Amino acid sequence: MGLFRAIISTFILAGMLIALSPTPAHALRDCRIRKYKTAAEITARSDSDCLISYALDTDVYYVRAAGSWVIIAGSGGMAGTNGGTFGNETNNAWQFGENSEDWVLTFGTNTVTYSSSTGATMVVTPAVAITGDLTLDGAAGALTMTTASSSVVVTDASATGLVMGSTGRLDLLRLDTQDSLEAVEITGTTTAKAFHVDAGTALFDEGVDIAVPALALGVIRFCGTMGATATTSHFFGPVLLDDTEADLAFGGAGCDGLDNSTETTADAPWHASFAFTPVAMACTTNGGVDDVLTFQLRDDAADVTGMTCNVTLTGSAITCAVRDPTPVAVAANSALCIDAVADTDDNLSAVDAECLVYITF
Repeated sequence: MGLFRAIISTFILAGMLIALSPTPAHALRDCRIRKYKTAAEITARSDSDCLISYALDTDVYYVRAAGSWVIIAGSGGMAGTNGGTFGNETNNAWQFGENSEDWVLTFGTNTVTYSSSTGATMVVTPAVAITGDLTLDGAAGALTMTTASSSVVVTDASATGLVMGSTGRLDLLRLDTQDSLEAVEITGTTTAKAFHVDAGTALFDEGVDIAVPALALGVIRFCGTMGATATTSHFFGPVLLDDTEADLAFGGAGCDGLDNSTETTADAPWHASFAFTPVAMACTTNGGVDDVLTFQLRDDAADVTGMTCNVTLTGSAITCAVRDPTPVAVAANSALCIDAVADTDDNLSAVDAECLVYITF
């Protein structure tokens, strides 16, 4: 018995010494998982920092850190009282719920990519400021505005408020927003069209100033009388720069002498030294009925592409006109005439005709 009492006393003494020993500085605090019936019971508590709790009603684990409860695992993903929701399994969404601070993503040389295999769109509700370049790769409809009266606002008071074009040619379209000097400027090349209205009417509410370099625009006049056999071509020669014919007025004797049923008789070089490019033509008559009368500019017995128009005769003066956006050049000393022919065999010998061909050099 004495030996047994000695052993028991030794254990008791050892236990007392352990109990009285100080806790090491690196010892962990007591962390436990407690179960609660509801999440509200957990969030109402203010237990120690490392306490982990589990809510039966929401099947969610909470951890308390820095005085706040944070969801660390559950059907709703991971959430924080000062953050948002991550990995939401219900709708496969990541939600950032903090409204009082900015959301900042900082990357080095990497990019942020949004991709959807189902064609889902990204909706950004507030205004967006982009300080870098924006590249759109959406083909037709890459930039679409769906609200009435949508607008694009560019920098004010700048000669280059907005510049649009292609690589190496950013000056194709420029908006000048300088105060009281606002303008839309189009820059092309000397050999191609810079501004083209494909269909419809170009409407200008005020006057239009066309800047034409000196000696860049001229007119060649053709006149004569139609022939008796209307379905056969009748030709009008040009009024030459040094023409001395009497009465070259429309319908006058001088004009009547410039037409002929034979092309080689009617045509003549307008000028031996001037090569030119016909850009437009206007023709008129003073009589005849029913027939459709077609006018065609000819160059050395060949049609000049783009220089043809027609009128339906009504018994009074009527005019047709044509403009060629891609005109062809005519060499110097070329023999010129207008080929005029009607679509029926009416006698049009009393019908005077005239054409003005507008040219550039």
